Amino acid sequence: MHRPQPRIAILDALLEAANLGLAEGGRDRASAVFEKLYAIPAPDNIRRAAYRGLMASADQGRALELIKTGILSDDVPIRTAALEMAREVEGPEAAQVLHGALEKVEPPIQVALIEALRQRGHTAAATVLTAMAKSPEAEVRVAALGALGDLGDDKAAAVLLEAAGSADEAEKRAARQALLVLRHGDITRALISYLKSGQPAAQAEAARALAGRGDGEAVADLMVVINKGSDPARKAAFLTLGQLADAAQIASLVRLVVEAGDETTRTQARDALRTALHRLHGWGIHIDAEPIVAGLAAGNSQTCAALLQAAAALSDARVRDVLRSSLKDADKSLRDAAVLALCETGDPELLPDLLGLANEAADPGLRIQAVRGYIRLATERGSAELADAQRIEALRKILPTTTRPEEKWLMLSGLAKLPDPVALELALMMLKDASTRAEAAQAVIEIAAGLKASRPGPARDGLRKILAVALEPSQRESAEKVLAEVNALAGLPPTPAFSRYKLDGAFRSEGVAVADFDRDGRLDIATGNILYLGPDWRPQSMLGSPKEYNPEGYSEEFLCFAEELDGDGWMDLVVVGFPGAKTRWLRNPGHPGEPWREYTAVEKTGNESPDWTDVDNDGHKELLFVSEEGTALARPGVDPTKLWSIHVIAGTRDPRPGHGLGTGDINGDGRDDIVCPEGFWEAPAAPASGPWVFHKVKLGFEAPAQMVVLDVDADGDADVVSSGAHRYGLWWYEQTREGWRPHEIDKAISQLHALHVADINNDGLPDFVTGKRFWAHREGDDGIEDPAVVCWFELSQEGGRPSWIRHDIDSDSGVGLHFQIADLDGDGLLDIVTSNKKGVNVFLQKKAAGR
Repeated sequence: MHRPQPRIAILDALLEAANLGLAEGGRDRASAVFEKLYAIPAPDNIRRAAYRGLMASADQGRALELIKTGILSDDVPIRTAALEMAREVEGPEAAQVLHGALEKVEPPIQVALIEALRQRGHTAAATVLTAMAKSPEAEVRVAALGALGDLGDDKAAAVLLEAAGSADEAEKRAARQALLVLRHGDITRALISYLKSGQPAAQAEAARALAGRGDGEAVADLMVVINKGSDPARKAAFLTLGQLADAAQIASLVRLVVEAGDETTRTQARDALRTALHRLHGWGIHIDAEPIVAGLAAGNSQTCAALLQAAAALSDARVRDVLRSSLKDADKSLRDAAVLALCETGDPELLPDLLGLANEAADPGLRIQAVRGYIRLATERGSAELADAQRIEALRKILPTTTRPEEKWLMLSGLAKLPDPVALELALMMLKDASTRAEAAQAVIEIAAGLKASRPGPARDGLRKILAVALEPSQRESAEKVLAEVNALAGLPPTPAFSRYKLDGAFRSEGVAVADFDRDGRLDIATGNILYLGPDWRPQSMLGSPKEYNPEGYSEEFLCFAEELDGDGWMDLVVVGFPGAKTRWLRNPGHPGEPWREYTAVEKTGNESPDWTDVDNDGHKELLFVSEEGTALARPGVDPTKLWSIHVIAGTRDPRPGHGLGTGDINGDGRDDIVCPEGFWEAPAAPASGPWVFHKVKLGFEAPAQMVVLDVDADGDADVVSSGAHRYGLWWYEQTREGWRPHEIDKAISQLHALHVADINNDGLPDFVTGKRFWAHREGDDGIEDPAVVCWFELSQEGGRPSWIRHDIDSDSGVGLHFQIADLDGDGLLDIVTSNKKGVNVFLQKKAAGR
């Protein structure tokens, strides 16, 4: 039997021994071992390492011969080793070997050799690289062009300029980059030469290269080209001049504008001057405005128009005065130029003029330019003359004039850089507009981050408002992060966070129950066919083989409730099935591992939101559901193994809701009423026997999930919270003297098919936990493929008005029709358990430091 592993181990050992011997000076003996190892059949990595060792153990002449042989070889491991060693062997002779082999190998090897020559700095290869820049192989051309930047001289400029105009993007990028780093020879002189007399494409690339190189020495030559060159050369020279001129050369640029003999030259000179002024101003370099002022005083209207537009970046009282007077000049062309200059100004003193133009301009296009110019000037950090308070006040003044979303986005981008409560207030105002909500939310997050240490109160309030409306997961995550930092700095409790544990990836049920089913003092989880025993939630079948359902269909376990039904002290399980199917209960055998026995409780259970609750407050829970006769309560009898008794509380003409049920004291008489989307049944004095009167009011949109009754607004009466089980939305219905008034809480998540209440953050106020029921109907529902979110809504009550902040817990699990909130691990914090088409998941609330 062939056993290759010991042989490979022996070869590795020989290789290691040879390398050790070489390191200790035993060159000849090591060389002999290396030569044998690379020559025998062996894995590629061993032959490659052996050939490297052979080259390393040879004298320089022999090593160079081995490198050359290896490079020209068809043996891939040998060739690879030779290429690696070629980069490492010192001396010009090694470069000559690479150089000599360059035209004898295939294109992929040529690319590798070019890179090796480049790394060695072998400038003698420039000639052959210039030839290879014309290779028919694109990869070789790109490699050669790139290497010419390091190895070529001014003679390479021609081929690089030609390639820089190539239609091939890779070649163009390589050539342009090479032109920027080319350093051997008189590069400036070569580029100027092509700027003067090259083809238009080469002239443009030469101008680009000169500007990119920042070659200030070229300015004098550019002036010569402008005075004596051809029209294409002059155009390219003007473009480059704007990128290279320094403050001392501004007077020369002004003179070009003043002395321009035609409109084309004047425009080109104006643009060069404007580019230079903007660049120098942006760098914080002082610019003497005297040449511009003199040009404005001596020039005709065309010259003044050009100089005003070019000098827009300057903040100078003399230029400002000329601009203001030009706005009223009789010459329309000068007026128009002054208006354009005003819209581009960098002078904060002209903010009132811009505001006036924005408010008074008859031309909508001009008004838009003025608004944008104003916002830019008020927000750009280059305007050092403006304090943050002045910027904010300026933005407040323009806000009524901004009508386009793009203008408000620009304003928000500026506000985001101003860590000030007033800036925060302005950004929050724009949350109300859907077209600016995302940008406003981002601005609030950035402003709050800047305020977290100095003004934690406004920062926290702003972030909470963001979390109430933000839809983008990334924005919500950013807001939560900054809020946690604010809370930590202010010594406030952190926002609860959760860790997810996936107990089972299979679709087992859409309801789940939590109880100590095995009486070991720890909570367990039941899905109707599998029991997960705490504390490590080991799965255990309840009814023979566990069921796994197809996520594109439905389970037979829609809701699960833990209850001790038969008086034996062991928690049993009530399982509500598919709407219209039976409700059954599973009897705990009292011995872990034994099968549970199944009994039918109700033969047909309607509605997708039944509840197991003590409706009549007699200390015993009933199943609230919709029977064939209407809304009803089912109770186990003395013998719970028999069918349960059913008490129909609805009248024959009352609604029979398919979704949405809940209980609570609606009318304040101390008895729990029953609510549905169409209204509520008023509990009689004797709930078990008396008639339940139905009151028709709208308490839910179509198909809600569980309906929660509580005093949301702290005004002393009950309100109702309901969700959209098959659409988007979560609402609360306010009970008022005039009737019930709906309020939207959130509309970002679809298919909120389970809704439960708990005080998640221990602040004494009830919060809501909900989430998306993934693939509720598989087809036909709103947002069916949206992320399967689990979240909780934090309630605040300020001034008697409720508000909620949504905190996302997870985005790839969701809820079913029913889930559980309980302290699973006994740390005093509420955890969440879900079971649905994404599997069975536990979300343990993290214990914050110090708690």
